[in-house]
Amino acid sequence: MTQSTRPGHRALRRGRRSLPRQAYFVTTCLAEGQTYLSERACAEVVIEALQWLHNTGRIELHGYVVMPDHVHVLFTLCEDNELSQVIQIFKGYSARRINSLLGRTGSLWQSQFYDHAIRDKADLVARLEYMLDNPRRQGLVQRYEDWPSSSAHPTRAGTVAPW
Repeated sequence: MTQSTRPGHRALRRGRRSLPRQAYFVTTCLAEGQTYLSERACAEVVIEALQWLHNTGRIELHGYVVMPDHVHVLFTLCEDNELSQVIQIFKGYSARRINSLLGRTGSLWQSQFYDHAIRDKADLVARLEYMLDNPRRQGLVQRYEDWPSSSAHPTRAGTVAPW
């Protein structure tokens, strides 16, 4: 059974709706359990891609964490943009850049992604706390603010939109 035909992947798309001005929590993973994002230059490419989506008016970026094998991002979808299209653009751009950096070819990201439409302020806060605390829970840092590939890191202050 190929990766794209597994029943679980179809389930990720079930009920997916792309709504303008809707906040989303999205998680996407590297293919085949790779950990390329543990390399600082690769993580920076991911962050640059997210900032580019924000700066070009596709999303309002509210927070992110780049982990060694996956990315969590919280954003509001801007007008005239589809969720799947924004994620496709993000994955394509970052994959080309990271593959070039690593001198590799082939798929970088898993084809699917997990998304959750934020229901209210409490939901947003819970997802943000979960996302930002991920590096600490994984034992990578003592405090979540210490993870350099996170919007919570002091050097990233002012790089995301307020809620």
